[in-house]
Amino acid sequence: MASDTVAVGCRLIHGLHLRITDATGAERRITLNGANKSQLIGGCGITEVPRDFWDAWLKINKAAPFLVNGTIFATRSLHDTAQEGKSREREKTGFEGADPREVDRKLEALSRE
Repeated sequence: MASDTVAVGCRLIHGLHLRITDATGAERRITLNGANKSQLIGGCGITEVPRDFWDAWLKINKAAPFLVNGTIFATRSLHDTAQEGKSREREKTGFEGADPREVDRKLEALSRE
């Protein structure tokens, strides 16, 4: 991977559209691959993003919960992103499928109330 890009890992199922507006008013948009892609590395979709775009977008969105909790993260290389994704595989994003047994248990509890 060239040094003018970063590898962005996205653990959101649907990916994410990143948008910035440059100094001329033109909008730039990049779509991150999400966990719904057929080729996942470490449980996340990986997208190469130009470093200048990522830095500008990150400056605007640095407090976004999905960045703070590591659901979306960037590293210098595909290998580093794969390792980071693997280390986060067991962390919840909030978009995991429901466990049918857990749903049944909660419904039973509600029906008793």
